[in-house]
Amino acid sequence: MAGVGRIMASRDFEYTTRELDPWRRITAVNLCGGIFVSNLPDFTSIFENLRLEKPRDIILNCEKLDFISSSGIGSLMKLSSEFDALGMRLWITGLAPEILRVFQQMSLDTILRLEPGLGDAMARIKKLGFPATPGR
Repeated sequence: MAGVGRIMASRDFEYTTRELDPWRRITAVNLCGGIFVSNLPDFTSIFENLRLEKPRDIILNCEKLDFISSSGIGSLMKLSSEFDALGMRLWITGLAPEILRVFQQMSLDTILRLEPGLGDAMARIKKLGFPATPGR
């Protein structure tokens, strides 16, 4: 199984979503467990409702993420691109050092919005202001 992190094959992922700032329309998705090929459809389905709700910023909090497969990394890249096209930004925070190191080795830190923690992402979002609306 290709991926990075501590492999815990018997552990799926769990998630919670929470609106952090209604005015700025910032939503957090907190992940726990691992993203494997076997649960990738469940992982990507989290974002179907978010597409309909259209928050300006989505913070994917990975502080409790133990493992992400190469397919999961590819899915993150695809989701980020799709959200950018919709005028929404995807932020990834709290990656474990071994996962972050792989992201950096693959130069994904130049493509994806990575921040050390949730507070760092919130500060960056407030500093940058609202994302550009597509087509304008």
